[in-house]
Amino acid sequence: MKHEFSIAHLTALSLSPPRLVEVAARAGYRYVGLRLNRVTPSEPLYALADDRALMAETKARLADSGVAVLDVELARMGPENDPGSYVPLLEAAAELGAAHILTQLPDPEFNRAAERFAALCDLARPLGLGIDLEFVSWTETSDLDTAAKVLEMGNIAPQDVSKQIPAWSILTSAYLFRDANHLNAFFASDLGAQMKKLVEDQVKVKILGPTFFGTRQVGLKPKKRINTPADMAGIKLRMPPGDAWQLLGRSLGANPTPMAYAEVYTGLQTGAIDGQDNPLPNVQNMKFYEVMSQIVLTSHLVGYDLLSVNLKTWQSMSPSKQKAF
Repeated sequence: MKHEFSIAHLTALSLSPPRLVEVAARAGYRYVGLRLNRVTPSEPLYALADDRALMAETKARLADSGVAVLDVELARMGPENDPGSYVPLLEAAAELGAAHILTQLPDPEFNRAAERFAALCDLARPLGLGIDLEFVSWTETSDLDTAAKVLEMGNIAPQDVSKQIPAWSILTSAYLFRDANHLNAFFASDLGAQMKKLVEDQVKVKILGPTFFGTRQVGLKPKKRINTPADMAGIKLRMPPGDAWQLLGRSLGANPTPMAYAEVYTGLQTGAIDGQDNPLPNVQNMKFYEVMSQIVLTSHLVGYDLLSVNLKTWQSMSPSKQKAF
């Protein structure tokens, strides 16, 4: 069996990313790991997210050598770190074609650490990135058992739930919830409890509650006046892959086109798509405004995920620990 190896940047942190790629290729490595932020004050900083020249040089070396980026480090989330601050790191990793982001959780508050880990996963998912949790002795997540407990709690998209429980598809419909308060009120109601119970019974997952992340609006490249769904006829609107998302696009009157999140900017730029739908912070973070002419305030979907935990893990918790959630 042939084995493929990756060299971690810490092996030779003094080497810049392009230089590390060259060395890896000569040594016969298939992959490299890159450290793109500074974890200690004395180490070098290779900020490819901001240094476009260094990013271009790194990508050129990767293309010439056939070496690929396996992982990027390090998203280190302590009590003072916001997962959103790592968006530039995630975007740079996606641009390099990385598969994984390495993260550590030096946080004494377990619930906060787990929620932030889940939030980081949500930010990485649209970019096609996986989040790998390192359990290292100098952090509070210092062993495999503790790391496993973090991984047993996370955010699930309602669209993914609907793939397994068709009745849940109603909760992915356009114009169902007015705002975040309406969303929270529903899941705190008897009807919300019934829907959560379906997930417990059929998927063995305990839903703790919804996590609102913004209301989706339509952004378009064409300068076309949009007043009704009929005005969206013929518009190639990027929607996330999946039947629920494609149905939503058709409900808006558009021609839905599945496309990975990381490809949306280029798709708008080249005309492969005419528009996209996302909460406004996503438009800002991904700079979609650079390749769009207008935003149509449709407010068609209150975007949310579901903070969840493995049901067996939940049942193993004491009542006081459950109450903490």
